[in-house]
Amino acid sequence: MVHDRCRPRRSAGGHQLLSSGEKAVIEIDEGQVRTWTDHAADPDLVLDGPPRAILGLLTGMIDITGATQIGLTVSGRSDLPTRLRPIAENQAPAHRT
Repeated sequence: MVHDRCRPRRSAGGHQLLSSGEKAVIEIDEGQVRTWTDHAADPDLVLDGPPRAILGLLTGMIDITGATQIGLTVSGRSDLPTRLRPIAENQAPAHRT
């Protein structure tokens, strides 16, 4: 699970992810993160490349420089991936039933 570290008052927009011919969108809005498979109409950021580069960047395992070295192409607001970081297991929100 990931969260938006900045918790902005307004939307940070959509992130378009393109990998191995597949499309996905990550949307950040008021600190909440939503994902779905589709094409983003007007993304603020496009990440295109191998899955390991995209996931490594989004989970904080590698930075943009490292991700581009293994094939990632970044277009748009390159500051946005640093806002998404995994929630530590002991800080994860409780699941509602």
